[in-house]
This record gives sequence, structure tokens and C-alpha cells, in this order.
Amino acid sequence: MKLLLVLMSSLSLVDADSDVIGSDKPVTVTVGDNVILPCHLEPPFNVRNLTVEWKRGETIVHIYTNRKDDPRLQDKNFRGRTSLFHEEMIRGNISLKLTSITELDAGSYTCFVPKLQSQVRKGFVNLTVEPVEQKKDKGSPTHKNNRQPENVVYILSVPAVSDKRTMFGPMLGPMLGPMFCPMCGPMLGPMLGPMLGPMLVTMLRECLCSR
Repeated sequence: MKLLLVLMSSLSLVDADSDVIGSDKPVTVTVGDNVILPCHLEPPFNVRNLTVEWKRGETIVHIYTNRKDDPRLQDKNFRGRTSLFHEEMIRGNISLKLTSITELDAGSYTCFVPKLQSQVRKGFVNLTVEPVEQKKDKGSPTHKNNRQPENVVYILSVPAVSDKRTMFGPMLGPMLGPMFCPMCGPMLGPMLGPMLGPMLVTMLRECLCSR
């Protein structure tokens, strides 16, 4: 009997000496991410049989009572997004996990153990929410003044038949002149070229058109 009284007295002393500690530094998170708002009892004390409340101003964020979470009084904007670490509560950890952060979640949060036999039953955590930054691909070129090259149409000038005759004449003359007269080839070249050039061009055109 005496041993039981000593144990109960020891527990009461631990309870009375444990303070709720929040965070003296703001917690920063990005929209869409999850965050843990730290809060614990120091020295550690088992709070699984106590009530734990989390609020933001007057808004009820999360309530734990009768050894379980109680969502009945929880604000609808926080439903399904909050949880405590139940297994860690025996060591005085009453941190709150908040998921799917929005910009409306920013503010000052309070963790409160109302039945704690201590002068410090509240801890405070400031949550700062930052917007999602647009990711820039530094390796991709900018689109400013970066036009795609337009299709370029190249027009080739094809000489007319008369031009071909004029063109082939000087070429055929030096080749055909020596065939007719090796000795007088240089003299016949200028004469045969203009005559035979048109004939060959005409024959070539008729041959291609007949296919």
C-alpha cells in the first residue's frame, strides 16, 4: 500500500514539473507539402490519458480525448488533414502533423493540455506558408526572338532551249572539229559548234519527251 502511494506521488510530481514546449522559431512550409508542428512536454510525461487540443486562434484544429482523436468539434477546413503521433505520446510528444498545406493554414498555433498539473500548459508554434515557385529550366533557350527558320524556296533558273543551244555550241565545237578534220579542227570548231549544238539539243529533248 505504501509503495502504491509512493508511485502515485511520484507521478504527480512528474506531472506538476512538466511544461508544454512549442517552438521559438517559425516553421516554414510550401503550399501542397506536409508539415509537423513541434510540441512536447519537458520533462517527458505520458499524456495518453489526458486531453490534447490544437488551435489556431479560436479555430479548433485537432482534439485528442479519451485516448483517441475526436473530430466532432474540429474545423471543417482541417478535417482529414491532422494527426498526432499516438505512440510517441507516452514520451510527451504531442506534435501535430498537418498535410496538404494551403495558404490559409498560415498563422499562430497553440498546443494545449488543459488537465496538466503545471503552470505552463500551452505551447505556441508560428506557421509560415510560402507559395510554390515556378521551376525554370535553365538549360532551355528562351523563346524571345527565337523564331523558327521559315521554309526557304530556292528557285533555280533553267536556261531555255535557245540558251542551251548557245551554251552547247562553244562546248561541242572544240570536240567535234578534230573529228572531222584533225588538221583544221581549230578552224572548224567555231563553225560546227553553232550548227551542231541546236541539233543535238533538239534530239535530246525529243528523246526525253518520248519516254
